[in-house]
Amino acid sequence: MQSSIGIDQYIDFIAIDLGLSKATQATYKTQVVFFIKYLYKHNISLNEFKEDDIHAYIREKQHEDDLTSCSVNLVLSAIKSFVRYQLAEKIRSDDPFLNYEFPKLAQRIPKILNNEMMKKILNEPKETDFLEFRDKVLMALLYATGLRSQELISLKFQNVNFEEGFLRVIGKGDKERMVPIASVVMDLFKKYIAFAKSKGIVFKGQYLFPSSRSDSHITRQTLFYRIRNYAKRAGLNPLPSAHIFRHAFATHLLNNGADLATVQMLLGHSSLNTTEIYTHVASKRLHEVFKKAHPRS
Repeated sequence: MQSSIGIDQYIDFIAIDLGLSKATQATYKTQVVFFIKYLYKHNISLNEFKEDDIHAYIREKQHEDDLTSCSVNLVLSAIKSFVRYQLAEKIRSDDPFLNYEFPKLAQRIPKILNNEMMKKILNEPKETDFLEFRDKVLMALLYATGLRSQELISLKFQNVNFEEGFLRVIGKGDKERMVPIASVVMDLFKKYIAFAKSKGIVFKGQYLFPSSRSDSHITRQTLFYRIRNYAKRAGLNPLPSAHIFRHAFATHLLNNGADLATVQMLLGHSSLNTTEIYTHVASKRLHEVFKKAHPRS
C-alpha cells in the first residue's frame, strides 16, 4: 500500500532533493501516513486535497492531541514536503499551501556552503575523467543558477541559449523563467558537450545530462550521491545536498548586492515571503547597508 500511494518515492524525494536527515525522514513519514489515513477516512482524494482539508486535519489533531504551535508546525512541514513531492513529480498542479499561514515561530535559517567550501567541492572532480567532469558541470550550474535538482537534470538543448548565456527553466506549476549563466560556467558547459561528443556519448532525447540506462536523464538519486562523494573527498561536514547549492546561490547574491525581488525571480519563488528567509543569512550585505544608511553606524 505504501508504495502505491508514493510513500517510498516521497522518502527518496525528502532525502535526496531536500537533504533531510534520517531522523527527520522518519518523523515526516509518520506524519504523512497519519494525514493520508485521515484523507482516506473522509473520502478525500490524496492528490486533490485542499487548504480547507489541511485546516480541518490540524483542528482534529489539536483537539485529540493538544498540540503546541511547534508540533503543529512539524505536522504542517511534513504535509507540505509531501505536497512538494507531488508537485515535483507532477502528480498535482495546485499548491494547497500557497496561501497557508503557519503558526508564528522563529524562522529556520537555511544552511549554506561558504565561499571556501564551495571552491573545495567544485575543484574536487577531475576534469580528465568524463563522469567527474560532468559532475563538475552539474555542481557549477547548481551554484551558478540556483536551479532545483529536478530542473537541472531535466534540462534539454532547447532550454539553453548558448549565444546569450541564458537557461529557459520550466519550474513548479510549469512556470517558465529565464536564468542567466556566467560566461565562465557557460564555457565549462560547452566544454562538457564537446567532451561528451568526443566520447561518442549520445544525448538521448536531447537531455543535456542523459542516463546511461534509459532514454531519460540522470536521476536525482545519482546527483545526490555524486555530490556526497565529492563532499566527502573535500572533507566537508556535514555533507551537503543539491539544495544547499541553491541556498548558497541566493545568499551569496544578496551578500554581493542583489535585491530580493531579483533573487525571487531567479529562484522561481511564487512569493517574496519564501525568498525573505535568505536575508537572515546574508549578514555581510545587511551590515554594509546598515553602515552606509544609518547616521549612528
